[in-house]
Amino acid sequence: MQMAIVLRHATTVQFMARLRQRFAEAEGAEALRLARRVHGWVTAGDITDAELRAAFSLTAAQVTALKDRLATRAAQHDAVIAARGE
Repeated sequence: MQMAIVLRHATTVQFMARLRQRFAEAEGAEALRLARRVHGWVTAGDITDAELRAAFSLTAAQVTALKDRLATRAAQHDAVIAARGE
């Protein structure tokens, strides 16, 4: 279960800028974990399409493609977690 975003020390704009930077720098398992978190926030409505468009400088079609990639990576993360101990 994922918790909703509660911003106490940053504005939404600041949070989205940091998220974009972390997402760009992430590799391997960290990239999958971060994609899982972002996918959860998008699915829950904590991050809107408009916020994604603004933070990542995307068109509406690119946001749709990003959301599809996030869903794929979230599923990959879940598969890695499920495979632990096999």
